[in-house]
Amino acid sequence: MALFTIIRIKNSATVSVSSLSISAYTCFTRLFTIYVESADPALLMNFGMSLMLNFCLITAAIIYKPKKKDD
Repeated sequence: MALFTIIRIKNSATVSVSSLSISAYTCFTRLFTIYVESADPALLMNFGMSLMLNFCLITAAIIYKPKKKDD
């Protein structure tokens, strides 16, 4: 929902790129750990999709970052 909202209103002031980056990093580490430990396809797909959506959110947040107003 957050991705659709950012794209629809073309403003990412309500999300934090740093928290999204932490979430993406966590997904990546879980993806790596699951691959090394068990290589469970369902878990790999789950965290892989989550990582992809986090990257999409980060990209949208950077593209639609609010412009600074000059005084």
